[in-house]
Amino acid sequence: MDERRYVYRPQPWKLFAGVVLFGAGAIVLSHEAWNNDRGMLINHMIRLDPSSATVFLWVLTATAVAIVAGALAQMPAAISGDKELVLDRQGLTIPKNFGEDTRVTYGAITSATVRTFKGQRFLYLRHRAGTARVVASMLPSQDDFDEVCALIAKAASAQHSHPGPAARPQDEYDAVVAAIARAAEARDANPAPVTRPQGAGPVRTFGLKTRA
Repeated sequence: MDERRYVYRPQPWKLFAGVVLFGAGAIVLSHEAWNNDRGMLINHMIRLDPSSATVFLWVLTATAVAIVAGALAQMPAAISGDKELVLDRQGLTIPKNFGEDTRVTYGAITSATVRTFKGQRFLYLRHRAGTARVVASMLPSQDDFDEVCALIAKAASAQHSHPGPAARPQDEYDAVVAAIARAAEARDANPAPVTRPQGAGPVRTFGLKTRA
């Protein structure tokens, strides 16, 4: 496979929207916490006295401030656009905003799973050294994400087809190519979400399972 490069960065407008939204929330919450003299009832179940309610409001304020700080810290990377997800003949390199980039060889991949959580799609790659993640929203488009999934699946399957004396059964890896290809088709053919518990999304687990 020829080397493929994809811009991999947070979307600036999403970070800006997060800064505005949570920044405004922090201001409102801090005002409420500073002037609070009332108790609070959460979900009609948890009752807090005025002191505990004030602490709770300050905790929410601190959380909003932390989210704003995190978004601002990512803003330079989002604007510069110098980070790239790289797929080459041996494996893929996933850039990080902080720390060293993650390098995963195709031969080390043991499973690939696409998950959807609150509208966000993620590709989780289990490999011998741990787990790596590709985030769809960090790529230019959903089509690029589908293409990355398909290319990784094809390369991993080909790598395991000719691994040498320690070859593992090919049928364990073949399913991943067709499964990831079907994922994109299913997304277009069945746009209505399946009813699941709040916060959970569809989970597709592909092949590449190892055997002892």
